[in-house]
Amino acid sequence: MEQNILLDEHDVIRIGERIGLAGPVNSSAQTVRMFPLDGKRPFDAQIRECRIQDRKLGVGDLVRRFDKGLAGCVTAANISITVTPVYPINPSTLISHKLDAAQCSFIHSFEEGMLVSHGNWVGEITTIKDKIGLLFPSSNAICIPSTTRFIFPDDGIHEDSSFALARLHPGQPVRFNLLNATVDALKDATWLAGEFRRQFVNEQAIVIGVKAISATVDWRVFNSLKNTNLESTIPQPPPEKMKISDLNPLTSQFEDTSFQIGDLVFLKDEATAKQLLSLNDETEKMETHPYLFALKIMATNTTVDVRWQDGVVSENIASTDLYPVLYPDDHDFWPTDYVLLNQSSDINELTNPNVALKDRVGMVISADPRARTVHVRWFDADMNCLESEHPIEYSAYEVQLHATMQHRIGDRVVLTKSSCSDGGDNEDENWFAEILNVQISDGLLRVRFLESGSIAICAPNSVFTYQNRDDDNHDDGDSEDEGGLEVFKKIDNSGENDDAKSGVSWETDSDGFVLEEDEDDSKAMEDIKTFADLETSIEQRLLEWENFKTVDLVPSNHKFISTGHVYSLLSKNLPQGILVRAYDDRIDLIRVLIVGPESTPYEGCLFLFDVSLPPDFPTVPPLVHFHSHTFGMGRINPNLYEDGKVCLSLLGTWSGKSTETWSSKATLLQLVISLQSLVLTRSPYFNEPGFEQQAGSSEGEANSRLYNERVYLIVLACVERWLLLSGFSEDEDCDGFRNEVLYHFLRMEWLRKILERARTIATRSVLAEDDSDAIMEYKPGDFPILCVSVGCLKLLK
Repeated sequence: MEQNILLDEHDVIRIGERIGLAGPVNSSAQTVRMFPLDGKRPFDAQIRECRIQDRKLGVGDLVRRFDKGLAGCVTAANISITVTPVYPINPSTLISHKLDAAQCSFIHSFEEGMLVSHGNWVGEITTIKDKIGLLFPSSNAICIPSTTRFIFPDDGIHEDSSFALARLHPGQPVRFNLLNATVDALKDATWLAGEFRRQFVNEQAIVIGVKAISATVDWRVFNSLKNTNLESTIPQPPPEKMKISDLNPLTSQFEDTSFQIGDLVFLKDEATAKQLLSLNDETEKMETHPYLFALKIMATNTTVDVRWQDGVVSENIASTDLYPVLYPDDHDFWPTDYVLLNQSSDINELTNPNVALKDRVGMVISADPRARTVHVRWFDADMNCLESEHPIEYSAYEVQLHATMQHRIGDRVVLTKSSCSDGGDNEDENWFAEILNVQISDGLLRVRFLESGSIAICAPNSVFTYQNRDDDNHDDGDSEDEGGLEVFKKIDNSGENDDAKSGVSWETDSDGFVLEEDEDDSKAMEDIKTFADLETSIEQRLLEWENFKTVDLVPSNHKFISTGHVYSLLSKNLPQGILVRAYDDRIDLIRVLIVGPESTPYEGCLFLFDVSLPPDFPTVPPLVHFHSHTFGMGRINPNLYEDGKVCLSLLGTWSGKSTETWSSKATLLQLVISLQSLVLTRSPYFNEPGFEQQAGSSEGEANSRLYNERVYLIVLACVERWLLLSGFSEDEDCDGFRNEVLYHFLRMEWLRKILERARTIATRSVLAEDDSDAIMEYKPGDFPILCVSVGCLKLLK
């Protein structure tokens, strides 16, 4: 079951004597789509038949090593390519040549998706209009046709092949269709050599040159350095339709790292190209004969430099010795990550006690993913450089990624402050850059401005990362479309959060391991005694656990109280662990309390949902809101968002199979059971769309265990929150269930069970030699967490 994870799309693979690119992987059938380099029809092949020849990796990619299981980030990529002429002028030039990819550029100077600039704007090309030159070999006649609509490739590449290019290229053989229209197009052509002959419409012609003349541009970013008044209106962008001569291509220094087999390139140095291809130095020039200089990549060989999570750097690793980390865990950190301390974390270790650590930005120097610990150095208050010489160790659960400063090598960034050194003074050219290095020594960024090519050093808070169109299209957030223009906003990184006032604190013990009672433990025991004192009054008021009940008034904090049907009868069919409250004054609203199912990381915790029945119910699904008590610690489940959104195909908030979507036959009973059994599962990690493909693989199971560990910490925080709300507060969050909550934790002894389990897990974690020994002890029906990492243990107490 490993190969479906280790074989990646776009890998160069060999099946027998055939070389090609790997396409989509079908993990269930254990097949991969093979796109042969010869351009023949793609076909499905068994993964076991494939041999990986090369793996495309670029700077910033997260990778893991086969032999040691280490994970790291690619900091440099070196690619050698084997090329052959697209249009050899004689058999002697047909030989293959091995080159450093850095010597080459793509055959087209302008491509769809390329970044371009005009004035103080940067945009992405969405469409390009070309004019082409055609050579008719029978008479060496050359023309520029008036239209390319009747010209189609005749290079033998199947239309379904990934090597079938929508755009014509130099050296490509072509033919014509629509005879009469072609005759008119060639008659109206500009003839540079020879003249039109009717026989040409039946001949194969050669594209000798392709020149972009105009483009459609999606203008994305304005030079914020020119907008000194943040309240002023951004100027209108340039026209959408642009002449190519008015555009400046913003080519990346890392362009060569994106080369793959089948790509068309040319050598940057014309003299080297002529020598390599045996071309006439006087008459055959790249400007006039571009088709003679076109090269096709037949093979690649990639090596990379990697900075591992422990901070060690390895050089010249074969890319085939690595595989991509496609689904990093939320609490995986990497050297050079910019982080903040979580709101409830201890701030007493700061070198300068006059400044709260929660207001500071740090950089991860190293991380131990197994122990779940990170070593962090902190910036000075003005973000000029890293202040502390020696990093401080924290639990990975004590820190969080900075919301905007998530910079990696190769990222495109927009300068927002004129604070760069060494070449960053020209505001007209030096405002849009790419990151060459995130300097672990001082935390600053080394950038290259794409328009001028100059190099500068910038503070990480002086730039914003640019997102291209593809990133926007795959964003699963709920942000509204801004009309294609990037909108950069300063965010408050002070770390203030109302949830921090809840009284819940996850602090690190000085030793991190000794489980002995301290003052906080004593206070906690006093709280538990107070809860116990309430048990008598609870028993007097609550004689039994009522799954379904109708009460007079809806709680004032019900999410949908302001909206405004009849709810389905649930009283006779509710399973154990689901409580429902309906209201005489609002029959369109209900409130649901679900007990976390046993043998899941949610076991014993409570989950509160508000439900509203729209006027068209049951034709349309109900509205559901989740009351999250996660304090900014992240989602407790892939389907349950901190803002209350419930992502479920049954509700229409996520796409799913037709059998999983709402219909007029669906019921509220079906909904609440789905929340209990399909959302609150033993392995919620695999609820994330696409992650189910990892099930059964070692990487997927490891990620699932780490996800459960994080969920367990959040569950413990939620339990404490429930107890505080029910026992000491008049907070209305428990209205309709206050007595039941206390009954659940005290009379049914879930508080005792949760505390005992936590102590058992902590003790086992201290004694276990490593996680793998503990994993072997799993039995069906066990609580899914037997031991935890060092970082989790620091917070568990």
